[in-house]
Amino acid sequence: VGSSVALGFEAGGLPGRKVPEAQVREQVRVNLFDWGRSELNTPESHAELEESEQQDRFTFWRYYVGGIDRLAWEASRCYRHRFGSANGWLKADIVVYDFDSMT
Repeated sequence: VGSSVALGFEAGGLPGRKVPEAQVREQVRVNLFDWGRSELNTPESHAELEESEQQDRFTFWRYYVGGIDRLAWEASRCYRHRFGSANGWLKADIVVYDFDSMT
């Protein structure tokens, strides 16, 4: 895949409860970069590739998905540590969407 994701945010202090959401969002930076070797592919064009090329793309796609999964985990963990309840959690709702067209 050959691409990278960067996520940055201000961690020095908590925003006040009355701070507008737009102001909080101004402190968050998300950047996708280094897409020089990446390509937008469809299942049809993927099926036309040689088996070795399909396997190569599958391997690197798994690396990329693993990295995005780790980024999501770390962002969730940071959010929990920053905004979590001091009295403990009673319930957590987690929604998982499958956008992987390769499997």
